[in-house]
Amino acid sequence: MPGRRVALAGPVLIALLLAPALAVAPPLVGTAAGAADTLRETASATYVADPANGVVHVTVSESAQNLKPNVVSGGFIRQFYYDELALPIHAEASNVSAADKRGALRVTRETEDGYDVVRIRLRSAIYYRQTASITLRYDLTGGAPRSTSQIRVGRAFVGLYLYAWGDAGLGSVRLELPTGFDPEVNGDTLDRSAVGGAVVLSANEIAEPFAWFSIVSANRDASLAITRVALGNGNTIVVRAWPEDSEWQARVADTLRLGTPLLRTLVGLDWPVDGELVVTEVQSAALEGFAGIYDPSNDTILITEELDELTIVHEASHAWFNDALFDSRWIDEGLADAYASTVLDQLKIGVYEPPERPRLGSPGAGPLADWVFPGRIADDETAAREDYGYNASWYIVRSLLDEVGEAGMRGVLRAAANDEIAYLGDGPPEKVPAHDDWRRFLDLLEERAGSTEAEDLFTTFILTSRQAADLAARAGAREAYAGLAAAGDGLAPPFVVRQAMSKWFFEDADRWIAEATDLLGDRAALEGRAETLEVSLPADVDEAWRDAESDLDGVHDAVTALDDALADLTAARAELDAERDFVVSVGLLGSTPESGWDAAVAAFEADDLPAADRATDDVVALLAGAPDAGRTRLAGGGAVLGAVVLGGILVVRRRRRAVPVPAATSAAAAAAEASRAEASATLPPEPDAAAAQRPPDEIVDSPPVDPAPEA
Repeated sequence: MPGRRVALAGPVLIALLLAPALAVAPPLVGTAAGAADTLRETASATYVADPANGVVHVTVSESAQNLKPNVVSGGFIRQFYYDELALPIHAEASNVSAADKRGALRVTRETEDGYDVVRIRLRSAIYYRQTASITLRYDLTGGAPRSTSQIRVGRAFVGLYLYAWGDAGLGSVRLELPTGFDPEVNGDTLDRSAVGGAVVLSANEIAEPFAWFSIVSANRDASLAITRVALGNGNTIVVRAWPEDSEWQARVADTLRLGTPLLRTLVGLDWPVDGELVVTEVQSAALEGFAGIYDPSNDTILITEELDELTIVHEASHAWFNDALFDSRWIDEGLADAYASTVLDQLKIGVYEPPERPRLGSPGAGPLADWVFPGRIADDETAAREDYGYNASWYIVRSLLDEVGEAGMRGVLRAAANDEIAYLGDGPPEKVPAHDDWRRFLDLLEERAGSTEAEDLFTTFILTSRQAADLAARAGAREAYAGLAAAGDGLAPPFVVRQAMSKWFFEDADRWIAEATDLLGDRAALEGRAETLEVSLPADVDEAWRDAESDLDGVHDAVTALDDALADLTAARAELDAERDFVVSVGLLGSTPESGWDAAVAAFEADDLPAADRATDDVVALLAGAPDAGRTRLAGGGAVLGAVVLGGILVVRRRRRAVPVPAATSAAAAAAEASRAEASATLPPEPDAAAAQRPPDEIVDSPPVDPAPEA
């Protein structure tokens, strides 16, 4: 759960001590030392909260029985007795008194580390199998906000810690809260029930009363002081403070009013909470070592009574920075502190200690990937780990924010929030599964924000040795990926490659990259062949490349299809460019094979490969049939031969076309050319005029045809 660590003013957990006093019988009887288990104690403790008077009344009913038997030795009877009881009490206790059924008993008080001990002088000593019953009473007066006292008792909030007394299985605790208070319990459990309008928390037959410890925080929402901070679009932050603490109420509301709009601008994402975000003041001890806690499941924030602007903005930033964005604690806490401190810097409010570069040998140091929420800070080891984790995560994220800038980090956060792939293609970013951990954070930092420092920071402070080993495979794959992107010359790697990189499936990525690199070579070869034919390569390969989601089969198919189509075009061009003799030229009279070529090229460039295939087949077939057609025409003589003789038909050498015919007009042009050819064959022009109508580079000098001999 997102939160922020703080050092409390007083102890959070207090060790308990119960040390019954062993008195010694008069010398006439004899003396001996006894053990603690020779006194059987049954105790029930009742706490009654009195918010109207700012106090909790504590009553402990104790029954102590001496179980140390007498010892007879050498004619003497050695008796063991107790003449006082020693019980631990809260250090905040006041109005301490003790009594038995006959009246008040003398009480003395000693201060220990975090608690006090009262010694109750019994009215008369208790001997073997005798029992003494006493009642201990004291008050826990609520301390002022931000005081060192661990007790808070106000009209809207009651916070205290509970002790238990008695031997194993012989202790019980009961807390009574007035109507309207809703308690939360940390530490050892308490059962909840209702008696009349009151709320009762209780624990019976406690197994280890001396070690039993519980913290209770109870709000009465109807009595909290409310301030609303409007964010626009119907969104509101509700600040709920103790009515006795107007200073906290004003500080929190003002900080959120100024800081939240700027925070939203810096983060670059819409406010993620629909409706109300509720911020409630709680006692410092209630959070067990944390300064604030954000619960994303119900959009509530608990902030201690301490006046700390960094904590206030830090917790508000957890509206974005929680498991819904990144599921690594160090990322969310580092982002929260980095952005909160940036807000305070720009607003010039608040005072905080900036993070220091983490020292790997310091107490609590360890890979941040292993840093998890401890639930409670119950010992020095946990406290050291929390201190290191917060400082290190803040330092790392702040360093990255300084490197890539606010705009670069906004791009990272936006991509994470929208579940966009880190490795971009030519179109809109594809979606990836919404599991954003440190791997995805690293990818986004490098691919989207251009970070060059992230990997070193991750290796040094974040990753375990096993996780760091993954970076070696990643480095090789990223180098190959960069080579593929460069070889594409503006054509981004296909999704099948980028997805493998995004999932950190580097063996798959290496395989796809090698295959894609070969296909780029095939594509380049196709471009070279197309350039030789002076045609433009259609987008088949590029489209199949961009559509390659699970494999590259479609790209292979596109390459094969274009290879076949270019082979057909090449064969047709070779036939068109071949020298034609007189017979072939006669056979081609009335036809325009170049128009067929233009139609084939137009279809090829328009990505209609079947039409291109048909057109090239037609061209080849026309040229292949020309010799037979020519011989037939020559054998038949007639008008055609006359036209040939009169027109001075020359041997023609065809040249390659210089300008391709657009696809949209090629059919019409071919038809017009064929019409003109037929008209020319039927009504030939004068020889000189016919020669002039042919393209100049198609005319080859030829000797005149001798006239036929006379009969």
